[in-house]
Amino acid sequence: MSIEFPVAVLCAAASVAFGVHALFDMLAMRPTDRAGERRPRPWLVRPVWRVACRMAPAVAVRAPSLYLSRVAARLRTAEFDRAIEPHEWVAVRLCYGLVGAAIALTVAVLLETQRVPVLIAGATLSAWLPDARLSAIGDLRARGIRRELPLYLDVITLAVESGSSLTAAIAMAVEKSDDGPLRRALLRFLADVRAGRPRGEALKAMDDSLGLPETTAFVGALLQSERTGARLGEVLRHQSNQRSQERFARAEKAAMQAPVRMLGPLVLCIFPCTFIVLGFPIVVKLMAGF
Repeated sequence: MSIEFPVAVLCAAASVAFGVHALFDMLAMRPTDRAGERRPRPWLVRPVWRVACRMAPAVAVRAPSLYLSRVAARLRTAEFDRAIEPHEWVAVRLCYGLVGAAIALTVAVLLETQRVPVLIAGATLSAWLPDARLSAIGDLRARGIRRELPLYLDVITLAVESGSSLTAAIAMAVEKSDDGPLRRALLRFLADVRAGRPRGEALKAMDDSLGLPETTAFVGALLQSERTGARLGEVLRHQSNQRSQERFARAEKAAMQAPVRMLGPLVLCIFPCTFIVLGFPIVVKLMAGF
């Protein structure tokens, strides 16, 4: 395979990567309720967004409902469910695939290399980049929620045991905490409750937006305590202890994986330098002897 093939594909991927970065900046700036005046879209996104908006209705009709539901779940996990619809996201991915294919084909023509493989590779990689960025954002948000959940549970448990209701305890924990993915999810829960939505439905909606086993267990325990009449403080204390133990287990696992991850830098960077320092005097003496 000639060097022109990866050069053409990488040019397409690099160009699309800038557009994907601008796309996520635009989604982060959009109002969460999809109402009101929106900020101007970056110029890298405007052509793609216009074409995607025209393609979105056809995608909504022809795309499988199961696939769209999976896309909606991933958007909720990454906290973009109120910024873009699932069929719009699929249309954006298709548009970026077409843009990547066009750029890769142009570079292939200029470099006089194979056009069809470059076209397919550029389109596939360009359509995959937005999905990869969405997955990375979702994983980062999940790690932040797992890190913050035990602390929030401790505060909520103390507030409930001191006589506060669950909603008041959550409001107290949100008020005393810094901004984060779990805090924003709890704020949405409080907004739903204050708007008149039943607390059980608001908890289920929050669990759907978070999409983590830890939060599912927490919400399930709260709903079960409401149905059975169990003491809420004891349920929250058990959940807090369990989440703390899970966090400790994750820390132990990361500590055990650290030596394995250090082997690569040791073998590639530190060991060669050490061998050079130790072997240089020996090589000098051998050269002087001969």
